[in-house]
Amino acid sequence: MFAFARKFAGFSHVHVKWALLLLIGLIATVQLLRDPTASNNYASYDQMLKQRLWTPPLDPKIVVVDIDEASLSKLNAEFGRWPWPRETLAGALEWLESKGTNAVVFDILFSDLDATHPSSDQAFADAVSQSKNSFFPILRLNPINDGISQIRADQLTGFAQALSPSAPAPTLAVIPPVFDAVVKTQRMGYHNIYPDKDGINRHYDLWQDKDQWRLWSLPARMGQSFGWNPGEHARVLINFNSSTDNYLTVPFHEIWQLSQSRAGRNPDPRFDDSIVLIGSTASSLFDVKATPMTPIHPGVYVLANTIDNLKNTNFLHELPLQIKLFTVWVCLLLMGLASTRMKTQVLRWSVLAIPTLLLGVSFLSLHIGHWFIDLSGSASHALLFFSVMNVYQNWRLNHFADCASMVKSFTEKNSTPLFKSFVVTSYAPENLKPQRLITHAAACGSSVGVVQAGWYGELVGEQSGPSCVLLIDENQAKLASAMQKLIDDESAFATRSYQSPIREIQLDSEFSDSKDTHEQLWNAVAKALTQWENYQK
Repeated sequence: MFAFARKFAGFSHVHVKWALLLLIGLIATVQLLRDPTASNNYASYDQMLKQRLWTPPLDPKIVVVDIDEASLSKLNAEFGRWPWPRETLAGALEWLESKGTNAVVFDILFSDLDATHPSSDQAFADAVSQSKNSFFPILRLNPINDGISQIRADQLTGFAQALSPSAPAPTLAVIPPVFDAVVKTQRMGYHNIYPDKDGINRHYDLWQDKDQWRLWSLPARMGQSFGWNPGEHARVLINFNSSTDNYLTVPFHEIWQLSQSRAGRNPDPRFDDSIVLIGSTASSLFDVKATPMTPIHPGVYVLANTIDNLKNTNFLHELPLQIKLFTVWVCLLLMGLASTRMKTQVLRWSVLAIPTLLLGVSFLSLHIGHWFIDLSGSASHALLFFSVMNVYQNWRLNHFADCASMVKSFTEKNSTPLFKSFVVTSYAPENLKPQRLITHAAACGSSVGVVQAGWYGELVGEQSGPSCVLLIDENQAKLASAMQKLIDDESAFATRSYQSPIREIQLDSEFSDSKDTHEQLWNAVAKALTQWENYQK
């Protein structure tokens, strides 16, 4: 086991470093090719999003009419429990349009008729027929059920659009509005939001393609009417506001009272040229989504954020796969180059410093422009790389310091006498590299027992301690050659060198413990310092 460890420790640390980086890069590449989101650490993204120093200004022309708990309570006496007769929604629609709104968007699915209030349903249908700027949701069911549906895409004009004139209309598993008046408006889109793998809603699908037909989401269908640019990518990253309810919000019961009173005839600047969303935050109606901002984000505010992003082109864009791959390899290359110049003590801090720097770049990107540069994967790579290199290099230093085990392993295979010698070198601080010295010592041709490299690379002021290497061999000539090779290999970096006389090892008394070993080492260092001082004189 010791022999195997010695062989591994003798490999060039440079080769080990680049092999580790290559392995990390290959694994990351395979993961990215199999799943382009594999490098996305959305947990860190969520925290960054919540901790942003500033967010894009919200659109003051987006207003939420909220069916909240207070509205449910106040209208309960007149209309009973939810759902209310749809004349209430008809009255709100007519009143809002009379105040100069640009759009009234229902975040309410009209999937069934109200058998107990048919006249109320008719009132709502009449209001929709007269409306010019109202928009309605469709519920998109699991596409796996499209084949058994009886609803064809060409029956939902406005929601479904043929991408090719000759494309036959597929059947779609959807729940459309039950009112013909709503279908005839052609102002419909699905309001589904599809969570990521961890169940958090960060993205929005602006459209879906089915057999050469495009199915529009509710925000994208609005964008068609108002000429908003939908962009090139269907799935986009929502740029959430800092708070879940920043948009101007008016309780529904207030709108209903205004629509039924003389006070409602007065101008209301809150709704001039506005986009009004009618939805619910009442907890009893269960319209909540888990988002990066909160696990109970009201669905109507998620829709408001999406419409705001689309209208003002504020969606966040993620790096394409090719750029992600390029970024991964560039970061790994920079880690390798940076670690080459790092001192041992600096390398220790890099375990935290480099990942923090990479995450800082990602955090900064959320404040500048609309591109989210996700370096969380590279931060993980940096944490792994620098942690492994720290452990490996410390183990390597300690392994070569175990002189007793080395001598024991050597004598088990040899019965001949062993010889020892020390090589002591001095460096300028910038040239002191313990791992390079170990690599050269391991390759010199003799067994290396102890390597003491400038107090293990720690600097004292601007000076560094001398480095000392113990070489052991059964052949004196071979040992002399090994010493010379080590000195030659280090000559480009060392300012001075010293080699002790070759002496035979007394197996019964030498290297029996670490104290004895280090006494010999310091004796060699003291002799080298004395010799250098005499040369200077």
